Amino acid sequence: MSRLFKIRKTAIALAAASLLGIGGSMVVAAPASATPPVTSTFSRCNNSGPGGATIACIHATLTFISYHSYKLTNINVSDNSCDNRSAVADLYDSYQGWTGDEFKNSNGCGTVKFWPGPRTVSVAGTVSFVYMTIYAENTTSHSSIWLTGKRYNPFALT
Repeated sequence: MSRLFKIRKTAIALAAASLLGIGGSMVVAAPASATPPVTSTFSRCNNSGPGGATIACIHATLTFISYHSYKLTNINVSDNSCDNRSAVADLYDSYQGWTGDEFKNSNGCGTVKFWPGPRTVSVAGTVSFVYMTIYAENTTSHSSIWLTGKRYNPFALT
């Protein structure tokens, strides 16, 4: 057996062992696209009513798809106050600010409005985080605007 043949055979064995996870020194990295989407939940109520009463709540599921795209599903906005105002939730991200998405429940006191989604957002740049606001409004006024916590995009952190 020639020396060159032995070197090739050893290199092939090391590559195979590395791929099979049984030793060797070759490292094979998974592509970034193999990272699974990361899902989290927005769940926030605005308690700025008289005496700290709850006036509106948002519940939604957020899934990051990539560094520049995400989707919102199972969106619920509840109107908890009988004050002739609609409950409103707005969607924001770090790339564009307000996305133009407004989820409004004008069905009245004690109601919940549901949007199944998905509402998918894709932008040209990187979305580092997403958050929502929740408040009550009518044609003449709005309540204090409460923010959900920011949800950070794990694809943007790599």
